[in-house]
Amino acid sequence: MQARVPHFANSAGQKLIEAMVAVADLTRKGFAAGDLSTLMSPRTVITWAENAEIFRDPAVAFSPVLPETSATRPSAPSWPSTSSAALTGNWTNPTRLALVLARLHRDAAPADVQATARQQQRVEELCAAAIRAVSGKADLHFRGRRLYRGHQALPLFAPHLSPSLATDDFGSFRGAADGMALRLVHSDADLHRSLSPVEPLARMLSSCWSSCAAKALAPPDMPGLVRNLRHRMNSGQWPFTTAA
Repeated sequence: MQARVPHFANSAGQKLIEAMVAVADLTRKGFAAGDLSTLMSPRTVITWAENAEIFRDPAVAFSPVLPETSATRPSAPSWPSTSSAALTGNWTNPTRLALVLARLHRDAAPADVQATARQQQRVEELCAAAIRAVSGKADLHFRGRRLYRGHQALPLFAPHLSPSLATDDFGSFRGAADGMALRLVHSDADLHRSLSPVEPLARMLSSCWSSCAAKALAPPDMPGLVRNLRHRMNSGQWPFTTAA
C-alpha cells in the first residue's frame, strides 16, 4: 500500500492504512453474515488510499469507490475474487454499508473516536444549516461527510471544499459550506457534468475552477460569507499547496 501511495509512507500513514485494511476485513464479516453482497478487493483499498491523498479526508474519499446500487446476495454463499481492479460485484447503498460497518465495529470504538464522531456531526449540522440558508434548498443535509439533497448524494465538487477536523478549524468548515452553497446556486449541475473531462485529474481541476467561479459571485452584502470564503482560501490547507 505505501509503495503504491507514497504519501502515506510515514507513521501516521501506516495507522491510516491499517484502519483501511480493517474496514476491508469488516466487509468480509458483513458478507459472511449476509449483510453485504460482496467485499472490498485490495485494488479497492488502494483506490481508497489514492482518493484520500486527493481529498485529504478518508471518509470523503470512501464515497467514490462505492457505487450507489442495490444488490441481491446470492442464494449459495460464494466468496468473490479479491483480484478485481475495483469492486468485486455490487454493493448495497453506502448508507446501509456504513450502518453495517458501524454495527460490526461499535464495541471497538474508543472514547476519543466517539467524541470525534459527535463533533463531526455537530459541525456538519451547523454547516448544512448554513448551506440551506444561502442556497434556499431546504432538503440539504450531510450524511457520512457527504452532502445530500433528499436521498440523492451530491457531487464532491472539489477537494478544497472537503475540510477535515484533523487539520482545519471551524472557520474552514464554514468557508467550505458557503462555497458549496454558492456552487449550488450558480452552477448548472447537468451542464457541468456533460462538459466535464473524462480523465480524473482533469475532471477534478474542472470542478475546482467551477467552484472558484461560483465563489467569485459571492454577494458583497453578505460580509460574513465573504470572510468565511477568504478564511478557507487562505488557510493553507488546500491539497495542491500541501502536496507541493
